Amino acid sequence: MHVLLLGLNIPTGTLLSLVLPLAALELILIIVALVDLIRREPSRVNGNKIVWGLIIVLIATIGPICYFILGRKEQEDVRV
Repeated sequence: MHVLLLGLNIPTGTLLSLVLPLAALELILIIVALVDLIRREPSRVNGNKIVWGLIIVLIATIGPICYFILGRKEQEDVRV
C-alpha cells in the first residue's frame, strides 16, 4: 500500500518508519517540559504555570521549546 504525500508515492511502511520516531521525540519533549514546569517553583517561571502548561500541551513542538527558552527563570548565581 502506498500513500500519496506532497505528490510523492511513498510506501506506508516507509512513512511509518519516518513518522513514529518524530512522534516519539515530540512526546518526550512535551513530557520533559511538563515535568520541569511542575517541579519548578512559581517564582522561577516567567508568567503563570497553568498558561505555560497549556502552551506546552496545545502548541506542538514550538510550545515546549518556547517554555525552555522564555518560560524558565534561571537561578541566579550566589557568590560567597
